Amino acid sequence: MDALGSVTDSVARGLSTEKLDDVRGQAQLRLLRKSMDQDEQNIQQVIQSLPEPAKPVKPAVGQPGANVDTYA
Repeated sequence: MDALGSVTDSVARGLSTEKLDDVRGQAQLRLLRKSMDQDEQNIQQVIQSLPEPAKPVKPAVGQPGANVDTYA
């Protein structure tokens, strides 16, 4: 193999490796996005399944606890 052929092969391997790394990076990014989308869906399901908090009960006027004496 002559010097030019050797250089050409090295460049081709380098480009192939670079292209492969680029494709791998894109695949990893796509997988990460899908995973994050699935996590978001799971979180939304959990939030929707939580019960509503109970509303505080206000005592009727004249009942114990209805008025607080702040001057005591």
